Formats: sequence, C-alpha cells, structure tokens
Amino acid sequence: MLSINKDQKRNKIMENNFKNGLIKYGLKHGYIKPRKKKDNSKKTDYFSNCRCCGQYISNDYRANLDKRYCQDCLPY
Repeated sequence: MLSINKDQKRNKIMENNFKNGLIKYGLKHGYIKPRKKKDNSKKTDYFSNCRCCGQYISNDYRANLDKRYCQDCLPY
C-alpha cells in the first residue's frame, strides 16, 4: 500500500511538470494568449486617460455618468 501512494505522488508530480512545460511552450510560441489582468474599477473612479481611446481627459470633458471615459467614448 505504501508503494502505491508513492507511485501516485510521483505520477502527479510528473503530470504537473508536463502541464507547466506545455503552458510555458504555448505562451512562448504564441499558441496560448496570456490572461489580461482583472479590472476592478468602478464608475466613480477618476482616470487621467480615457479607458477607450487613451487620450488625456480634462475635468470639463469628462463624461457625467462614468468618470473613466471621455464624453466621445462613453459606451452608453
């Protein structure tokens, strides 16, 4: 019974190494795209640049409903 547990652990380690190697290879050669970071901003957060077009937003050109966008790019 003890040898079975050791074999299972060894197989699990080999399987994890294979998966990690495959993921690294895919990222390196462009087969897998990396995940984007989660954006947890809210409507009331003030961004210095527009989230859509990337241009600087002055205070008078900021959208009224969502402070992260300029008036031209407001998605509503």
